[in-house]
Amino acid sequence: MTEVEDGLWYYEVPMAAGANQYWFYVDGDTNYMVPDPANAPIWSPNSPANKNAYNAVYVPYHEKQDYAPMQARVAENPRATEKGTWSYVPFQIGEDTHYIGVYLPYGYDADREEPYKTIYMQHGGGQDESDWMGIGSVQNIMDNLAAEGRTEPAIIVTPTTNNNMLGSTRDGYANLFNEIIPFVEANYNVSTDPMDRALCGLSMGSMNTQNIINANTEAEKFGYYGPWSGGMSVRADAAGIEYAHILFAGGYADFGWSPNSNVQNLIDQGVKATAITVTGAHDFNTWCQMFRIYCEDYLWNPAAFHECSTESFTDVPAYGNWAHEGIDYAVANGLMEGTGNNKFSPEGTLTRAQLVTILYRVEDEPAVELKGTFSDVAADTWYSKAVEWAEANGIVEG
Repeated sequence: MTEVEDGLWYYEVPMAAGANQYWFYVDGDTNYMVPDPANAPIWSPNSPANKNAYNAVYVPYHEKQDYAPMQARVAENPRATEKGTWSYVPFQIGEDTHYIGVYLPYGYDADREEPYKTIYMQHGGGQDESDWMGIGSVQNIMDNLAAEGRTEPAIIVTPTTNNNMLGSTRDGYANLFNEIIPFVEANYNVSTDPMDRALCGLSMGSMNTQNIINANTEAEKFGYYGPWSGGMSVRADAAGIEYAHILFAGGYADFGWSPNSNVQNLIDQGVKATAITVTGAHDFNTWCQMFRIYCEDYLWNPAAFHECSTESFTDVPAYGNWAHEGIDYAVANGLMEGTGNNKFSPEGTLTRAQLVTILYRVEDEPAVELKGTFSDVAADTWYSKAVEWAEANGIVEG
């Protein structure tokens, strides 16, 4: 850093769009990440005084970045309007007072006829209930997605594993099921249906999430899980696994995740699972993206966890490759069919006829009149109706 004047220092560094984490080391002490007193994080009363900092600065997207995943990260930035509320709520387990972070979506109605769905978020090692609510930006992401109709508003709960708050692996995390979830359901308007509950975790929290999948009975399970950046330890024979919908994920530079993790092995054994990999490492650059993608594309959507539909093709990239999931989705939803001889031709050129046919199928192939608009499109071709539809809707002009 360069000292501009007494007490004022300057340093310039490129930053990603969305939430960015920073801290200070004072006098060379790298054992303690000091928070910025001018931008102090809101920690739980349970957070230790020497907790490592996670000051957040929120960066807008600039077109010079020219990268769609970067642009999508603006969902991590706080909104000016239609914002939910969040706080740390105390409750007792025996004689011990604990805190959970609770986010209530904008317009939360304690008397709403349809109870809200709930997402329980697990932190990583050395963290606590305040990290997902801080640099994790879960409240900002939910605000933005819900306001734009990109996900269903839900209540977010962030318990901690510290002080044995969840209970131990040996007892099947009894406190989670016997204390925390009943407390939430008694104090907030939330559904008691397991299919309206999700459990996500990063790093150590991913391991806890997978332990919970493996350890608990069908009646106690969540319907949706998000184990991120914590390897793969889910057992295909876990009790009630047939009711679970699991999104494994991590970053390309993430030591807790491999894009080649054998999720397909679980799928082959009947587990409803899928996996994605994003640009990022073992940090909140990855985990903020994971939460947004999870809420937008996977939560409350069982169809997103379908069995692999591309296994009959011999040239589709392996599971975990960036293209596999998109190809699988297109085939499963009847948008594409392959090119014959058990080939999908992922590196092939998309023709104009194929493009309008895909768009036509997205719209469920509405009825059209074959008017012979174009002299080089015969009425009996496989793409004739799609071309007529595309021309009528201003998508192509010839």
